[in-house]
Amino acid sequence: MSAVGSHSGDLSLVATGAIDFSAGAASYAYAQLGNGGALAMGNHSGGIKVKSGGTIDFDGGGLGGYYNYAQLGHGGIQARGNHSSALIDVDAAGTISFKGGAGYMAYSQLGLGGTMASGNHSGVIEVGTTSGGLVLDATGNGSGSYVQLGNGGYDADGNHSGNVTVAIAGGLVQRSGTASGNSTQIGHGGTYVSGTASGDI
Repeated sequence: MSAVGSHSGDLSLVATGAIDFSAGAASYAYAQLGNGGALAMGNHSGGIKVKSGGTIDFDGGGLGGYYNYAQLGHGGIQARGNHSSALIDVDAAGTISFKGGAGYMAYSQLGLGGTMASGNHSGVIEVGTTSGGLVLDATGNGSGSYVQLGNGGYDADGNHSGNVTVAIAGGLVQRSGTASGNSTQIGHGGTYVSGTASGDI
């Protein structure tokens, strides 16, 4: 935690079965596939490819702490710097699911940035399934526990850009919760973000 410096490099994760990233119930007990991490200071970059023969699940975790999040992308909570990727390519045979947690700011995101991750975040995002759907579920009801498919995040000031393509065989489900900041979003930016958002969806 609190890594200082710039980190770059392509990341590839290919699995014949399911892929599951779940945050814990303690503070900063995050689960992330990407460069950076909580409180990381620096610029983070590189392409990301994830392919699953089953489902893909990212879960913001249970009650018991704060800033426990799940993210597929560079950045992280309070990761200050510019984050970029030529392409984030995510494919699954089954359903792709991102769920917000029960803790404070226990967000779940597919994209660059994160909560209070100030900086410019730029990259193309492509998401596809061959038989499943896409679920964005913020009903974990932790305050500020949003779910987003896009670059930016809650209070992530900066300019956020890149085309977003979603091509799924099944249905799309977006569920927002009852606590403050329990939003679901496809696109760049986020709640309380100051800056520009651009790119085709």
